[in-house]
Amino acid sequence: MSIVAYVFGILAAVSNSATNVMQRAANRAESQQLEFSFQLIKNLSRRPLWLAGIATMLASFVFQALGLGFGTLAAVQPLLVLELPLTLVGARIFLGSVLGRREAIAIGVMTAGTIGLIGFLNPSAGQGAGIAWQTWLVAGIGTAIPVGLLYWLGRATASPGRRAALLGAGAGISFGLAAAFIKGMTERFSSGGIGGALTSWQLYAAGAAGVFAFWMYQNAINAGRLAAAQPGVTLADPYVSIIWGAVVFHEAMRDGFWLVAAIVSAVAMSAGAIILARSPGMSGSLAASETGEPQPEHATEVA
Repeated sequence: MSIVAYVFGILAAVSNSATNVMQRAANRAESQQLEFSFQLIKNLSRRPLWLAGIATMLASFVFQALGLGFGTLAAVQPLLVLELPLTLVGARIFLGSVLGRREAIAIGVMTAGTIGLIGFLNPSAGQGAGIAWQTWLVAGIGTAIPVGLLYWLGRATASPGRRAALLGAGAGISFGLAAAFIKGMTERFSSGGIGGALTSWQLYAAGAAGVFAFWMYQNAINAGRLAAAQPGVTLADPYVSIIWGAVVFHEAMRDGFWLVAAIVSAVAMSAGAIILARSPGMSGSLAASETGEPQPEHATEVA
């Protein structure tokens, strides 16, 4: 796979980390009573910091599309988990959050796990154009069902921590679905240029999935700490993308020993992500670091 794809994947992770820091800082000032209300988005849209986060999110979308245009779903999307350690580093630099030995070790483990997952799987380009509409439909519905279930369970639970975790996982799956549609759009671009991309239904499906994922993510981080919401957001995306890459796009991946090594790497990546999400730099006080104000009461819960 082209080195350019990896570069754009890392740039997407950097942009996402900037989004995390800015939007979490803006969101912590909003009341939990606004959950599942578009008033939450309306209030946030008046905050320059939140709008700056939207700009970096859009930049991430562009970088991600470029990365997927040059590479595979199974290789590019796992790189986006690096947004988590990058968020910690950004919070440390710009918001004065703590980055201790445990976090440093977890960053090393997570980074090594991510590199190992991609390297051991060694995904190569598969089928891009010519995927039957029935395949898109079945795979899309199969991915949308758990998203809907997580959304329903999130609304039904009274625990802010569990709600954040459920909605975060739903948002992560939705981001993975959006990435699959983006990959489909890039294939249309390769064969038909900008006109082919703009007339592809995958472009608009990616936009719809991305908007819904974004809305779920805003409600997840409003419900509770990033410690509860972020693991699902961070980890569901690459795993959904790997499944789509293998099943729908027929991206070739190694098996046997290499697959076992990839699974071990995935476990290390996941463990590192969970540890980092529970670190003080992520779940403690992004907003307080910025404003000097005490945290809202609901921020004390950890799922």
